[in-house]
Amino acid sequence: MIVDGGVRREHRARWSVLCAAVQLTLVFEENVDHECLLRRHNPFGTAPQILANSPRAGYLMEILFLRHGESEGNAAARMQGRRDYPLTALGREQAAQAGTFLHRSGLSFAAAYVSPLARAFETAEIVARAGVEPKAQIEADLAEISVGALESLNEAEIRERHPPFLDRSVSESGDFSDYGGESYLDVQARVARLRERLEGLHRRGGDRVLLIGHGGFHYQFVKSLVCDPIPRVCILKMGNCTATLIRLRERRGQYLGEIVFHVPVELMGGVSGEGAARLFR
Repeated sequence: MIVDGGVRREHRARWSVLCAAVQLTLVFEENVDHECLLRRHNPFGTAPQILANSPRAGYLMEILFLRHGESEGNAAARMQGRRDYPLTALGREQAAQAGTFLHRSGLSFAAAYVSPLARAFETAEIVARAGVEPKAQIEADLAEISVGALESLNEAEIRERHPPFLDRSVSESGDFSDYGGESYLDVQARVARLRERLEGLHRRGGDRVLLIGHGGFHYQFVKSLVCDPIPRVCILKMGNCTATLIRLRERRGQYLGEIVFHVPVELMGGVSGEGAARLFR
């Protein structure tokens, strides 16, 4: 979240953090410790020790979302959904860059989970080779949102076969039931089911877990963690190999998350290569 182009605390002070040519704007509460992000943080090249692995007093659980690297479907600007596309050469480079970033960051994970789709599973294997542990377990509920008849189509093909889809308002995004895919409510139910399962396994121990999956589903999951009520529309780009860390804790009796960082692959020293992120995951 950006507040007037700067960071605002309760006393109205503001900061902007300038890293090379990219200006990062951080927003945080008076009582939230973001020292780890502001101290010696150089997102280009090697990653510093951005988060300590000492016990996180007062924080009950952390989830790091990592989207897969560029797939052949991404490169061809096709709507992927559940269609199983492998990574491109660039996607494998991005995954290696993300793995190096996570390994050098000092982050450790109690568990790692990965979507069963090839582009995510291959990303997880490459990340593991960079020294990120433990090995990811397949979690079926991390699969990308099913888009039904739109799967594998590019924009021209969608315009030809399903023109109403491209005329939808942004508030109608995330619902593919008209095309035989998942409805928005189906996706929210899957998010809630997976969140409940992960909290049951990891909340009591104050664990940090790694989820490797897809932009569409990760976006819906992150919304559910940091927003109440959950908005239908929230602009948060989940590019290839973007890493998003969410910290969950009690807030006045409610268990909510905050975005600790949201780092695109470009800030890990990699190259995005994306050109059709508007529609195609």
